[in-house]
Amino acid sequence: MWAALWAFSTQFLRFGSNLLLTRFLAPEMFGIMAIVHMFQAILQLVSDLGFREAVVRSEDEEFETLFNTAWSLQVIRGAILCAVGILIAGALWMAGTLALLPASSTYASPQLPLVLAVSSLSALFGGLYSNKPWRLERDLNTRRVMIVDIVIQVLSAVFMCVLAWLTHSIWALVAGGVSVAVLQCVASYLFIPGKRARFQIDAGASKKIMAFGIWILGSSVCTVLSNNIDKLMFGWLMAPTALGIFTIGQNLIGALDTALTRIFSMFGTAALSEVARTDRAGLREKFYRMRLPFDFGLMASAGGFYASGSAIVDVIFDDRYAQVGPVAEILALTLVATRYSLFSYVFIALGRTRYLLWMNLTRLVLGIVLFPTSYYLFGFHGTVIAVGIVGLVQLPVAAFLARGQDVIDWRYEALTLGFWIPGYIAGLGLAALIHAFT
Repeated sequence: MWAALWAFSTQFLRFGSNLLLTRFLAPEMFGIMAIVHMFQAILQLVSDLGFREAVVRSEDEEFETLFNTAWSLQVIRGAILCAVGILIAGALWMAGTLALLPASSTYASPQLPLVLAVSSLSALFGGLYSNKPWRLERDLNTRRVMIVDIVIQVLSAVFMCVLAWLTHSIWALVAGGVSVAVLQCVASYLFIPGKRARFQIDAGASKKIMAFGIWILGSSVCTVLSNNIDKLMFGWLMAPTALGIFTIGQNLIGALDTALTRIFSMFGTAALSEVARTDRAGLREKFYRMRLPFDFGLMASAGGFYASGSAIVDVIFDDRYAQVGPVAEILALTLVATRYSLFSYVFIALGRTRYLLWMNLTRLVLGIVLFPTSYYLFGFHGTVIAVGIVGLVQLPVAAFLARGQDVIDWRYEALTLGFWIPGYIAGLGLAALIHAFT
């Protein structure tokens, strides 16, 4: 229950604060911050060696040594990421000064280098974050951690919105991001119970962490690149305003997407792994029984957003964001694609984690080819369509990888596409209702 509450609360807060921020800030500010967040996500995941996972799954006799060593390595990693972020900011400033960037691109924005440099402080405080929550997670006692996190998200959202109201500046977004990292760091020491780590780097523990994390690192690199290849390339192709419109539309659709997939991930891996161990023949039935409510939610939402996206946007955003509506309607296609990403939990349950790498690698390569091609041939909206198409490729890739393992029910996959229709009808009704009262 707490996990579901945390998932929906964090997504609701993020969506609500973004909605309020659009009242005070211009679209190009969200475009610039999309590039900042992209760089932060890439740096975080290309250096992800699974410190938390290594500690949580460790044996009792080695726990304390791994606990201290992992935290010490985390501190060093945070300082390095902060420094690298500042170096990237310096490189962007230099490239802009030398006119090496497309003049109309988001990368050429004169605000981007300083915004990225200051935002990089978040990595420093993230590295100093206490790993006491890892003890609680190991004992399956994370309620306190989730409550503290929700409170911090609320405080940071209020701070950021008030600052945006007062300044109408992009620095409200920067301050909000850094404040989350600072508050989480402080709260992890003051409000999370348990013994804190001490600085210690044990050679044996370090070697074990690295050996465990190297596979996580490989998967993380491919995952973060495939998830951010759109913004990575759009920052070069698009002006900040266009990228901001795309980002807001993506956030509008992504709030529901992320909440549903987080809930599935919280119990999907454990439940499917148990079935794979004890009743391999029943794995497919269990997977599709678990998927049914999620597929209905995703498909119906896709139909609903496709029919009513522009009407919804006209109500909740001002005229500067009018183009978010058509973008959200197109990106509703990504909700259809999300249900195919759930095959990754079946592959984890079967111990085929290398399949996840192939799924993400396919998305990455297709995005590299399709995004710039679509932009030059069909313009902005053609590129947005390409984002949805790239996600849909996960079904044929999953089918190829799962051949001979009896985990795909093609009849189910075809019939549940019909869930889109009641969502579309409901969306038409909602759009008509909105137009009648506006």
